[in-house]
Amino acid sequence: KVIISGVILVFGLNSIAQKTSFLPENLTLSFNGTFQNKPNSEYQATSENGLYKARFDIGAVSDEMRELKNLQVYNDDRHLFTIKEVPGSDIYLSNAGNLAVIDMKFHYRQEVTIFLYDKNGAFRQEVIYKYASLFGFSPSGEKFVVGTDKNLNIIDLITKKTTSIESSSQ
Repeated sequence: KVIISGVILVFGLNSIAQKTSFLPENLTLSFNGTFQNKPNSEYQATSENGLYKARFDIGAVSDEMRELKNLQVYNDDRHLFTIKEVPGSDIYLSNAGNLAVIDMKFHYRQEVTIFLYDKNGAFRQEVIYKYASLFGFSPSGEKFVVGTDKNLNIIDLITKKTTSIESSSQ
């Protein structure tokens, strides 16, 4: 019995040391459950096409938020712009270099504020949604999608107009 226990213990320890992530090495899972390309180690965020990258400093952290400072956006290695005080805790970079900043400070009332910037860092617009849980840019990078409990909202960053599509489950 002692020998069998020893063998089981050795196999048990080996299984602990096995790989715990089943994702391909070039992918990571974002906070909202979407797959993203793993950013270059010197950047914290990358557009899907890999052309635009961002790095930032993290300040205070709480249960649903983190403070972001000194956000720097790059096209390859060319610096495009810096936002010293970032108005949110999560960012999305589009394939066109546009930026969405998600502010979750009112998460306790199911509300998010989204700040949209163009590829030169110019502020484009601010939108507020309740019960939003799905975020992302279109492949062109010129539209930002926000899914709520009732609608899929498509924000055109060029015209600043929003198209809302009702849920097909209604």
